[in-house]
Amino acid sequence: MLSQHLLSESHPELFHYTGVDGLEGILRSQCLWATHWQYLNDAKELDHFAVVLPQLIKPGRIRLLNERASQDEHVRSWVNANGGADLLCEKESQGLALALRHSVVNPDPAEQIFEFFVTSLCTAEGAQVGVRTHGLLSQWRYYGKQGGYAIVLDSCELERLMRLEHDRWKCRLSLGDVAYSDDPPDVLGSRLSDLPVLLRSIDECQFDSSKSCEPLLNPVLQCFIHYKHWCFAEEREVRLVAVLNGPRMRELHQKEGTEWPERQRHYCDGVPRIHLFEGLEVTGRRYRLPIVRILVGPGPSQRERETKLRALLDELQFDIPVTLSDMPIRF
Repeated sequence: MLSQHLLSESHPELFHYTGVDGLEGILRSQCLWATHWQYLNDAKELDHFAVVLPQLIKPGRIRLLNERASQDEHVRSWVNANGGADLLCEKESQGLALALRHSVVNPDPAEQIFEFFVTSLCTAEGAQVGVRTHGLLSQWRYYGKQGGYAIVLDSCELERLMRLEHDRWKCRLSLGDVAYSDDPPDVLGSRLSDLPVLLRSIDECQFDSSKSCEPLLNPVLQCFIHYKHWCFAEEREVRLVAVLNGPRMRELHQKEGTEWPERQRHYCDGVPRIHLFEGLEVTGRRYRLPIVRILVGPGPSQRERETKLRALLDELQFDIPVTLSDMPIRF
């Protein structure tokens, strides 16, 4: 399953910031590493949407309950006898949010239906004009004196690679903006493209069987994994997310004798990851990442890093433009 929203329509280029080892690894392997969500930088990554979700659910539940009460005297009497629609829907919304969270992002690894892996990218859209040319200050500060690089990707071609990845491995892939906890409602709705789908699906769901809840799983998962605390907003993050089967789903496939080939999980210092796009071929031709240029971050060794990068590109026979950030930053 692939996201129906094409991010390339609003973000023609995406930036992947990395250090020297990461840069060389990406260029040599032509793949992107995606990290398991429980090892991301934000220790409470999946708590933030769980906090806001009940309040997003509640207005729709109140509206539905009031509609039923207006049409049925028994429902109206029950609502009035139990504290009113607001109180009843507050409790219901809290319970629904908790159930949805556990269904897709259960903190207990053994109980996880899904495992999702994240590659973090950044967008220059909506930022100062110079960001497109010279990069994000927050990212260069992260890499400090040793310096960093920004690999600039053509997002339309990246979506094409995602389709190939999906066809090869049948994984669920999405590419979307990250919303932040201080976003006003209109911005939140524009960044979380699955939020309207989620709220509509909740309103339409009867919650009378696991089958009836299936339409909720993908939109609620997408909302959880594309929502972060406001303090990370300066990163202007866009996420490439691959969703694989978790232990519970793999166990079910095993019992049913169903084959579901997935990318191999690799481990670096105990952190699980997958290598997206690694070894993709069509008619014998290996696909390369759609790198349009590489930006060398500021720092005292910038010229030396540029020289080494150009030598590596010559070795690999890659014709990729290299530019230098002239951001005036002191380390």
